Amino acid sequence: MNLNTLILSNNKLESIPSFLFNMDKIKELDLSYNRIKSIPKEIKTIKNLSILSLSNNALEGNIPHELFELKQLEKLNLSENKLEGFIPYELAELELLDSLYLKNNQLAGYVPPAPQIENCDYTDTGLCTFKGEKCKAGIQCYEEEIVETNAHNGSPDPKKYVDKAITNRNERNVTPGNHSMDNIIKVILVIIQILIYTCCCCCCCCCKGCSEDKYKSSAYNRNLSGTVATTTTSTESDTVVEVVEVVEKTYVIASGEKKDEYDSSVSGSNAVVAAALEEKRKMSMIVV
Repeated sequence: MNLNTLILSNNKLESIPSFLFNMDKIKELDLSYNRIKSIPKEIKTIKNLSILSLSNNALEGNIPHELFELKQLEKLNLSENKLEGFIPYELAELELLDSLYLKNNQLAGYVPPAPQIENCDYTDTGLCTFKGEKCKAGIQCYEEEIVETNAHNGSPDPKKYVDKAITNRNERNVTPGNHSMDNIIKVILVIIQILIYTCCCCCCCCCKGCSEDKYKSSAYNRNLSGTVATTTTSTESDTVVEVVEVVEKTYVIASGEKKDEYDSSVSGSNAVVAAALEEKRKMSMIVV
């Protein structure tokens, strides 16, 4: 069978199906989110496996050495299980492994430094890593931790990596994860770009909003002033005309004559109104 990828996640499996051990052509195998309790030694027979996910299962006990006989492994995810003990020394011999996820397990000791690991997650474990590693756990290793790990993980040399131990407590705690400078620079640049874009958008919106508000307010005030002024002028003119017409008609009725002209020296609506009122008073006296 030439099957390359097999996804069996979320199937309530309690063990890795035995038929898989006869499928040595499989390259990607996803068994996450099941109820698998152990990794059998026969896993080594899937020789071409490059991606293996057993995350979010019920794996218990130690990680078998046979798992790291899969020399083609590039990505391994064993997160969210109940694995304990030490990571087999053979991990350091996986030259193609670039991603290793072991989050939330009861593992201890150092992580054997595979040369190509760029992506990792060792949070919520008891693991430690060495100075200079691209992928780091939350703590760096003391000498006694390295010696104890060598005694249990199959290391051929009981003093292997002892020279990488820290001696200063101030070096103990580090920020976990991938500390590749290139990745850090990329993240910083992306954040800066987002901030610049956000600031520019906010400024443009604010300026546009202020300009529109100012324009609308100014236009409204101009229109309002014009309307009031026009209304006032028109009202005053109409009033003056009406008063003059009344005065003129009254004058004609009372005297039988038509007034030929008005005093050109009278200016302004107040003077015209006053004169009209005075003429009206006189006419009233004549009628009486």
